[in-house]
Amino acid sequence: MFGLYNKLINLIFSYLFPLPKPTKEDRLIRVMGEYLKLIADVPFVDFNIKIHDKESLVEIYLIYDTWENTYLCIKQEHTIERDMSNMFPYGFIVNAVVSNTNYGIFIIMNLQEQVSRIKTMMGVLTEDEVTFPIIKSGSYTAPLKNCDRLHAFNDTKSGPVGKMNDIVNPILLDVYNKGFNPDITDIEVNITRGSQYTVEWTDTINESTDGNAWVGLYSRGHGGRGSWVFSDVSTTEGHASIEDCKKSNYIRKRGTVDEMVLVKDYEFNKDGKIDGCQVNQLFYKYTLKEYPTLEEKVDDTKKELPTEPRRKEIDGIPTEPRRQEVDGAPYLKTMLDNPDYQ
Repeated sequence: MFGLYNKLINLIFSYLFPLPKPTKEDRLIRVMGEYLKLIADVPFVDFNIKIHDKESLVEIYLIYDTWENTYLCIKQEHTIERDMSNMFPYGFIVNAVVSNTNYGIFIIMNLQEQVSRIKTMMGVLTEDEVTFPIIKSGSYTAPLKNCDRLHAFNDTKSGPVGKMNDIVNPILLDVYNKGFNPDITDIEVNITRGSQYTVEWTDTINESTDGNAWVGLYSRGHGGRGSWVFSDVSTTEGHASIEDCKKSNYIRKRGTVDEMVLVKDYEFNKDGKIDGCQVNQLFYKYTLKEYPTLEEKVDDTKKELPTEPRRKEIDGIPTEPRRQEVDGAPYLKTMLDNPDYQ
C-alpha cells in the first residue's frame, strides 16, 4: 500500500513538474564530454559547454582544481586541438579554467560555422566520408521553337527547368560541411534535336586543389538564332559577364561572392548546320565569403590570438593576465617548444 502511494505521488509530481527535454547544450555535453574523457583521455574535474548561436561559436570549458593540472592541459593544447579536429569537422574555443584560483588560460580556435552545421555535430564522433569524384547528372526538354527554355540550365522567369544549380549547389555545401573544400572540375553538356530538344548535363565534383572552397555553380548565356547569340556572350561584358553574374539575386540569397571563374564556355550549333536554335552558355564556379576555405579558418584564427585574456572573468571567476612563468619556469606554449616533453 505504501509503495502504491509513492507511485501515485511520483506520478502527480511528474505531471505537475515534468522533466525538461534535453537541450542542444545537453546533447553536446554528453557527446563531447565522453569523447574528451573516454577517447582522447583528457583529464578534468568538471566540464561544460556553451553555444553562442549569434556568433556561431561553441565554447568548451575544462575546469581544474589546481593551477598545476591546468598547466598540464595547456601543454597539450595542440594535441587536443588536433584530436578534436580529427574527430569533429569543426573548430572550437577551449577554455582551460582553474576553479579555485584566479588564473585562466585560453586555447582558442574559432568556429566559423553556420548554426545548421553545428547541429550536424550532434551525436557524430567521426568525420563523414566523401568519395571523389562525385558525378551528378540531369536532363530536361524544350520545344523546337523555344530557344529561351533550351538554355535554361537552371530556370527561367516562369520557374525551374534544368535545375542544375539547384541540384549541384547543395552537394557542394554538403562536401564543405563534411570537411572538404569542394571544386567543380568538369561540366559536360549534350543537346540533341528530335521532335523536341533534349538537354543532358553532367557535373564532376572533386576536392579542391587550389586552396579555394568552390561552393557555388551559376550560368548565363543566350539561346536564339544568329551570330549575336555568340558575339553577345562574354566573361567581361554584358549580362553573362562575371561582374553581372555576381549581382544575381539567386547568388545574393546564398551569400557574397569572393571569387568567380569560368569552368566551361559551351556552344551549340554555332555553324548553324542544324536547323533551329543556337546556344552559348557560360558556366561559372564561385566562392562565398560566408564559407572560407577550411585552411583559412585555422590560419586566420592563429593570426588573431590575443596576448591578453579575452575576458576579465568567466562565469564570475576573475582571471589574471597570462603568465610568462609557471612555478619559476618559462611558460612554453606547445609541447614541441618544451624540452621536457620532447
